[in-house]
Amino acid sequence: MRYVDLGTLPKGKKSNSFGQKRNPIFKISLIIFLMLTIGYGAFLLFWPTTTIISKVLRAPMSALSFIRSPEGELKSTDGRTNILLLGIDKRSDVLYTYTDREGKTHRNGGFLSDTIMIASIDTTSHDLALISVPRDLWVKIPGWDGIGEQHEKVNSAYSLGDAYDYPNGFGMGLARDTISKTLDIPIHYTARIDFDGFEKAIDSVGGIDVNVENSFDDWEYPIEGKETVNCPDGTYDCRYEHIHFNTGLQHMNGSTALKFARSRHAIGPEGNDFARAKRQQKVIFAFREKALSLGTLSDLRKVDQMISSLGDTLETDLDVINFPPLNKFSQGLDVSKARTLVLDPTVKNGTLIYNPPMSEYGGAWVIAPIAGNFDEIDAYVKEFLAGSVAGSQATSSASSER
Repeated sequence: MRYVDLGTLPKGKKSNSFGQKRNPIFKISLIIFLMLTIGYGAFLLFWPTTTIISKVLRAPMSALSFIRSPEGELKSTDGRTNILLLGIDKRSDVLYTYTDREGKTHRNGGFLSDTIMIASIDTTSHDLALISVPRDLWVKIPGWDGIGEQHEKVNSAYSLGDAYDYPNGFGMGLARDTISKTLDIPIHYTARIDFDGFEKAIDSVGGIDVNVENSFDDWEYPIEGKETVNCPDGTYDCRYEHIHFNTGLQHMNGSTALKFARSRHAIGPEGNDFARAKRQQKVIFAFREKALSLGTLSDLRKVDQMISSLGDTLETDLDVINFPPLNKFSQGLDVSKARTLVLDPTVKNGTLIYNPPMSEYGGAWVIAPIAGNFDEIDAYVKEFLAGSVAGSQATSSASSER
């Protein structure tokens, strides 16, 4: 190997004294330029890099799997991936007591799942089907570790699993297994978000645009922190606020979207849980459209803010390796063609579900299968997922980013 002494000029050639004098300045300038370039690059990559690092620290084995298989894969059955979505309210601890038809008294405390949906994606055609399960659906909750199976409203499964340490995933796991056994369909993944995170996530993307089908007023929307306040005039009026929504495309921040999605006591056709379930579907579609818009994904600060806003308010069993294929499928989904189903008493011309007399359930308002079991409901859900039953067609609830 030959070595060349760069510090000595060949004989017979004149040295360039000007170049030698400027050499230190050139080196310093080059170093400064490189530092600025690296610094700017680090600035651009800071948010996605820190997000990835945080995921690695939380789940290192999943991250290693992701590196080995960057395409990843999603669990599926018969070509469909089913994801259970739960919305809970951590701002208040709910405790209710009632007696069932067998004379047994129940006292359930904890965080009830106020919103229960199943998002089903066809991994080939990218068909999206969304099923809303009424929170008051009367179901059998499986038993475990000396705790016998019991009949409860489906929204209590999450609180029971957390309160009594359900071994297969605590509250989220018991909700998943209860829904899966009730509707006889596999649930591959589960995600739970509380309403604080829901509100912050919407604000982080600059709000959403939702098409309000029916204008409505709700004079009994609960005010946070005043759920048990004794009003000076002896009424309950001070516990509530009046909310109003106009028909048409409305831009909503997180707080407004939350009220739109949660309102239960509106005057008219919007004043029931089934209308609320449809509004919740609208909000999810609008958020999905905004979150995946070019304006959001190209703004790294906004992406980081959206992820950070969720923080501890989001719980999921989706792993790091699932993110790339899930994002790939999500990008290919046409929200306007999504099929939606709300399990309410109007399903299949009112032949599947009904609202039984409250006296049969200790004064509790519940939804139950007319046949006494879920066989016909399960068959209908399977037909819906297969496309044999059309359900409702989702309409684009958001306009282009403002």
